[in-house]
Amino acid sequence: MSRIDCAVVRDVLPLYAENMASEETRRLVDEHLAGCQDCRNLLEDMTAEEEPVRVDDAGPLKRLKRKMVRKRIGIGLFVAVILVIFGDSVYGYATSFELVPYSPGIVTLNKSDGEMFVCNEDHHTLGMAVMKGPDDVLYVGVTTTPWTRITGNVSYACATAPYRNDMTVYYVGPAENTLINGPAVSEIAVPDNFYSQVRDLPRQTLGHLLFIALAAMVVLAVPLVIFRNRPRVRLWLERIILVPVSYIVGHLCVKGFTLVTTSFDRELSLITMVATVVYLLALLGLHLYRVRKDRILTQREIQ
Repeated sequence: MSRIDCAVVRDVLPLYAENMASEETRRLVDEHLAGCQDCRNLLEDMTAEEEPVRVDDAGPLKRLKRKMVRKRIGIGLFVAVILVIFGDSVYGYATSFELVPYSPGIVTLNKSDGEMFVCNEDHHTLGMAVMKGPDDVLYVGVTTTPWTRITGNVSYACATAPYRNDMTVYYVGPAENTLINGPAVSEIAVPDNFYSQVRDLPRQTLGHLLFIALAAMVVLAVPLVIFRNRPRVRLWLERIILVPVSYIVGHLCVKGFTLVTTSFDRELSLITMVATVVYLLALLGLHLYRVRKDRILTQREIQ
């Protein structure tokens, strides 16, 4: 018969199982366990190795990592948009049109068969404006930009206007107007829309760039279809094909379906700014789509 009852043994069994009881206590417990099956079963339950519970410790870390990646991409996108806007503002100022003050020889007037050819060739000018006013006076202006003044790009501009003998021609400057042909008039009336005509000569360059972008998009679509089952190759092809696609979107936002430009530098800079924002947003959209797709696939595998 045991020297101690079951209630006392069960109180000290945790210490016994952890080998923290005294020698005298262990001896008494051993004597009791030798004759008590219930207490032996309780001890076996205490000392049995429990199967560890599977916890997906990587799940929270993966979610945190994806959240940090999305946050970094968002910050990078915001910084990139700010830099693009700042850069375009600087570029817009550098290419803004200004009237050039008059100086002898800045324009030449060549009269022939009822037309006057107004020409300018100066290494600090970019374009010109020619307009006939309501007072039957011809107004001429030569333009430049801060960037042209710094770089000294050579530009040759020429325009035509109806001409009659002794037609009065005034050169329109930023501060004053100068008579360069014919008799003077008592009152000068520069047309209100003259300054809106101060721009470069019409070009088809933007149309050429649009067709190049369309051709590049079509050419890149072929390997994108061929390598659609190779994720890494497809990823880089998607990033590359977004460049011409973004340019096409930028052109449509700025110019619509118009291909001719009379202000190439400024309109190209605006198209580039819009295309850059579209490209960054497209990259962000692709990244978020892949993150969502991977999360759905992971949940399906777990289930």
